[in-house]
Amino acid sequence: MGREIVDLPLVTEYKYSNAVLGGIMGQGFRQGYIVLGMKGKAKAPTRDKWSQDLDDVWDEIAPVMRKQKGFLGVKALWNIANNQEMLVLAYWESLADRLAYENSVAGGLRARMETILQGMPSRPKYCMMLDTKVDLSDIRDGHFVTSLTATSRASSPAEFEHDLRNVWDRPGKIDASHTESPFLGAQVIWSIDGTREACLLAFWRSLEKQSTNETVASFQAGAKFQEILEPPIVHSQYVIVKSV
Repeated sequence: MGREIVDLPLVTEYKYSNAVLGGIMGQGFRQGYIVLGMKGKAKAPTRDKWSQDLDDVWDEIAPVMRKQKGFLGVKALWNIANNQEMLVLAYWESLADRLAYENSVAGGLRARMETILQGMPSRPKYCMMLDTKVDLSDIRDGHFVTSLTATSRASSPAEFEHDLRNVWDRPGKIDASHTESPFLGAQVIWSIDGTREACLLAFWRSLEKQSTNETVASFQAGAKFQEILEPPIVHSQYVIVKSV
């Protein structure tokens, strides 16, 4: 079976404006998409119990989310270290769409979600800077996510994009082509909260082969990405428990 090699395009112009954040939607490439995180501790002690708790709220949350303008999808993750850490990633076409949601139904849904969490979770906000054209619909329950998060050495989005280009313009390319590959795709996201936090998210069908796959040229991009970050660098692994 032949392999399709996926390029890693980069943002060539980045401004905090709705023209850029919303004007390039509808394409396979996802520059400017907004990624909202919710990170904290679940009340559930295990992945199975976390899944059950999500079942109790998902039927209420999912139909409302799907009706929101600009909503693209949401993934609920469980840290495979079984430390009760949960992470929710919600994807939006533009910051304006997300703000409209915040001003309408977000409060009620957030309060419902918090009933299955310990205390108040953090809610980081990001903009998509780079993507390997991974389709959110291809990232499903039971798949895995590895994240590499740290403070960027860059002081601005433009500088971060420049640093990305230097280390990732031709990273050896990533093979996400055929069903035999454990790798599904990757995203680089940058904080819009002013924290300079940057994160590389890599999506996998399984983790059994992931460690081997990361040692070959097709995924040396992770090592290159670390060159533009300040230590400490946090590595985490999650399994996707629920999707919308």
